[in-house]
Amino acid sequence: MIRGKSQVSVQSFREAVKFKRNSWEVWENYSKVALDTGNIQLTLQAIKMVLNLSNNKRFNVDLLDKVMTTLEEQATHLNDTQEAKSISNTSDDSNKETRQTSQLLDTICHILEQIVETGASVPEIWGLYARCHKSKGNLKKCSKALLSQVQYLQVHKLTPH
Repeated sequence: MIRGKSQVSVQSFREAVKFKRNSWEVWENYSKVALDTGNIQLTLQAIKMVLNLSNNKRFNVDLLDKVMTTLEEQATHLNDTQEAKSISNTSDDSNKETRQTSQLLDTICHILEQIVETGASVPEIWGLYARCHKSKGNLKKCSKALLSQVQYLQVHKLTPH
């Protein structure tokens, strides 16, 4: 995507989905453009639409990985910022960012859960699912997802890239 053209592209796709609401292809492209602009919430909404319209058969592992990495970085940055301030001086902006990141983590976790529950997952999805649970502090679910990833690799005799 050409830098500076992403906002225009998002607007174009916003119009396109009005006319082709049931096209997973349009939604998939919309998700990529939304990520280019840094709009994680819009990216996740578009990814969810792709899943729903394709009966959970279409998902972009690379796109999900980029979203997860962005959310992990945001969470780390917010934790560092909050530790630097005293608890009594934590700003409303910081709390708002923390809530927003938490909501986005919940959303990507639901998307990944939707994929793994349908059995359409690949080992990378199990890894992303584990990272999601780790970011949320649920180490038990993280461990289970990692175990599922290893079992998938063993059963399918695949080697990680």
